[in-house]
Amino acid sequence: MSMKYLTLPCTVLLCALFSLGTYADEDIEKQEKETAEKILCEPFDESLYPPKFLEIVKRIEKQLEDDNGGGVALIGRVRYADGGKVGPNDLAFHLQATPPYGEVHNCHVFGEGWFYTYNIEPGPISKRILDEAEANGKPRGLCLKVLNMDYSSPTAVFRIKQGKIVYLDFELKKVPPEERMTVSGRVWEENGQPLNSTTVVLGLISTGGDGNEPQTRKTTTDAGGRFSFESLAPHQYYVRAYKQGWASDGKGVLPPPASTKDRNVDVSDLVLCKPKKIVFDFVYQPDGSRDFTKGNLETQTLEMQPHSGGVLFKEGLIGSGGSDYHRDLELFVHRGNLSFDIVYVTSGNGVYDAGEVPFDSVREAKDGSEHYRPDGRTRDVPVEKNHVYVVRTYSGEYAKLIVREIITIEPK
Repeated sequence: MSMKYLTLPCTVLLCALFSLGTYADEDIEKQEKETAEKILCEPFDESLYPPKFLEIVKRIEKQLEDDNGGGVALIGRVRYADGGKVGPNDLAFHLQATPPYGEVHNCHVFGEGWFYTYNIEPGPISKRILDEAEANGKPRGLCLKVLNMDYSSPTAVFRIKQGKIVYLDFELKKVPPEERMTVSGRVWEENGQPLNSTTVVLGLISTGGDGNEPQTRKTTTDAGGRFSFESLAPHQYYVRAYKQGWASDGKGVLPPPASTKDRNVDVSDLVLCKPKKIVFDFVYQPDGSRDFTKGNLETQTLEMQPHSGGVLFKEGLIGSGGSDYHRDLELFVHRGNLSFDIVYVTSGNGVYDAGEVPFDSVREAKDGSEHYRPDGRTRDVPVEKNHVYVVRTYSGEYAKLIVREIITIEPK
């Protein structure tokens, strides 16, 4: 019997993953002792470093001096217990502050098993947080987990040392065959027919990287839409199906419990749909007021496809162009369902669905305290034809839009 209950939407799985390795403050000392063999008290012998990596280490040391004790850095090595060579794309990392303080994203893979970080929590606000923790006698902790598709995932828990480098040394052991897992499933069209010749990618879920792709595997579905990835170490994975001209679909995958004999995780509900785009009219109020009756309110029309980089109302642009990198509103699709989402969150931006009403009838943006959450995390607002939406932008102005058309794009 396949372990169907072990698949999760990627957002749910990421939340589950980010909770791994996080400990209450009183537990950090205990966890440090349990993982002490991975934490080095002295630096690595410089003769061990590859020459180019030694240059990075020296640069980090200099940066720590220049930061007057405010910087935070890690230098680490990963070795295979069986003596194998660690390739440049073999590793992924999950690095998180403990107690839970959000994920950390800059664990850089150099290659040959070496990795590094610098300024894990940069900036004056984070520096203040670190200082306060030290003043209270409880320096912040970090939890680092190393991920590989064939090997175990060792973890190290340690205290942050401001102005110094923490040195870590990991040895990965190969997972025995009886503990390995398989991820298999099927890909379907939205009409219920299996979709063949579809690329399916399996990858490790991590929160680190500087552009180095963590380990991934690819396969192609057969005539029945089936795919399979075998002999995997029991970690958290994502699986995503792609086919040119179709909107992709993906799931997060959790490993079976260690005591379970059936090591297969079934992902048989991947559905690829025909992509859609919207045509919308909008006006932007540059004076910062909520009033849509006064000022230079020129109506403009744009087309937007999902995952296109979003819209910047101030400049009337879709995508990454324009003078402001931040977008005000993004369009997403999941299994044919379109939704708006605020991607670049400030303290007050958001999107409000005014319903299927005449565009001109929305004369004022609603009071932000009622319709925009304080943290700005407006997500998954369904996109409906002829609905009017009011958006508080990244920079604090207001815009309103009406969805005139939702157009299905036929795969070529």
